[in-house]
Amino acid sequence: MSILKLKFVSFWLFFTTFTSVVGILFISNFLLSYNITFPSYPFKDTSVIKTLECTSSNNYCKDASLLKKKSKNLDNCTKEYFIRHINYLGNRYDQDIFNMNFFENNNFIGNKEVKFFLTFDKRTGKNVIGEKLDASCILNYEFYKYYPYFKTVFEFISKLKENEKFSQGHNKIVNPYIDGHVSISNIAKRFPTNYFFKTLLFTASVFMIFYWTLYNSIFNKIQKKERNNIFFYAGILSSFFLILHVFFLGLKLELTYYEKIRRLILILFIFFEVFAQINLTINLYKNKKNFSFYINSFFLEFKKYFIILIFIIVLIFLTIFIIFNPGSEFNNIVEWNFFTILLLFYLLSFLMWRKRKI
Repeated sequence: MSILKLKFVSFWLFFTTFTSVVGILFISNFLLSYNITFPSYPFKDTSVIKTLECTSSNNYCKDASLLKKKSKNLDNCTKEYFIRHINYLGNRYDQDIFNMNFFENNNFIGNKEVKFFLTFDKRTGKNVIGEKLDASCILNYEFYKYYPYFKTVFEFISKLKENEKFSQGHNKIVNPYIDGHVSISNIAKRFPTNYFFKTLLFTASVFMIFYWTLYNSIFNKIQKKERNNIFFYAGILSSFFLILHVFFLGLKLELTYYEKIRRLILILFIFFEVFAQINLTINLYKNKKNFSFYINSFFLEFKKYFIILIFIIVLIFLTIFIIFNPGSEFNNIVEWNFFTILLLFYLLSFLMWRKRKI
């Protein structure tokens, strides 16, 4: 029964850790490319685009209530992009430019005796770049046909992006496994990816404790011994440092050497996890006669060479980091790829053990 539990825990440990890393990258890229917002005036059901007279009651169009009004439905938008213009003394100003030139400390400094108006004009002219369609209007997308069926989902995503806590770790679609434009922590510490990442890694840390406890129990049952193996202690320590790493991720504390302590916690998690896996594999290999009935020898051999490969990679990159200064992008590429490769340890455990009773 312990072997079946180990296979179950190994699979979900791999799934949660792998999903946490790849998932935050997918979510971050998706949210960056998702431009749909709740529309503000003009709405699609507005029969006539209003022209507003700028008076003291609306702070000369700067604080007009109509401009602050937002629709509760994403599809209540106009397909074409509208620009707000102020028509003042025979000149036509973009409203933002008008506000910069004619307001000081939110007070209008122009001629209050002159009548002037705010108008909504379609985006036209020689200087228009790209399409004249509003990229924030859901009506302009093919997936709009799914909106009536998944209205709650679309609105949830739009609200996420409009949340004041929302922040993006990059300003373009990235693949840090290749380009290294962003680190794992830079994405993982931001809202809303931080909730996704932390939830899965806290779950993974619990699975990790079960993982090493089950391995220790299986070893003792098969070898008819009662002791805590070295890999068990190292594995539990790695779980502890993973919990600490997740807890401090994104937490801002005014402490001396705080960033160095966080980095040390992450290094200790990786060190003890790799050490535990190496010690486990050595013990399996030394006693493979006792375990041959329970494990697939192909995956044991594969795990042996996998560990050798990991050891060589660590030596190579340590040499590079000591001798050269490869830069942040190179560091990020190594971080994403190395951390993801390490997760294969748990998948190999799932594949290696046969469904046998001890």
